[in-house]
Amino acid sequence: MPPNNMLKHRYGQKAASTGLANARRLARRYVSMRIITILLAAFSSHSFACELTEEYKQARTSVYREANEGYRTCVASVGAYFHYKAVAKCAKEGRGKNVAGGCYHITGYEQTKTPENSEHCKVLKPTVEQVKEYFNSVVSEQNITKCSSSLAPLTGTAKSVAPQQAAP
Repeated sequence: MPPNNMLKHRYGQKAASTGLANARRLARRYVSMRIITILLAAFSSHSFACELTEEYKQARTSVYREANEGYRTCVASVGAYFHYKAVAKCAKEGRGKNVAGGCYHITGYEQTKTPENSEHCKVLKPTVEQVKEYFNSVVSEQNITKCSSSLAPLTGTAKSVAPQQAAP
């Protein structure tokens, strides 16, 4: 009689699975998936958070970029300085004469900037608290509304959009 392939044991198991064992395993999977689904539905962000307005999102993005502009510019200028210093050294040594792209191509793949070179730029990097404080001041100065729906979040102080009434 040929062996029954349905009763072959799985990798890591000591014996073949029976129909009852398979049914129990599937039942446990089904119950755990239902629990996960219920928890996801209960704790989804849409059940207690507001939808941010486009103006609020744009303000948040622009404030973050503006706050980090000095740091990014400093790091970029350090990188450019060391890159062009390496290009000048390469040209002086004559290493780029027979290479397509010359010294710019050669130095593009060299490690010319190290983290220690831009250590002085860290003074310009704002902390998260500083960015939040600046953002909150911009939001209050420009009177930007945070939530676009009438549902306010459970935490925080968000302004909700009130429905407009028609003029009599």
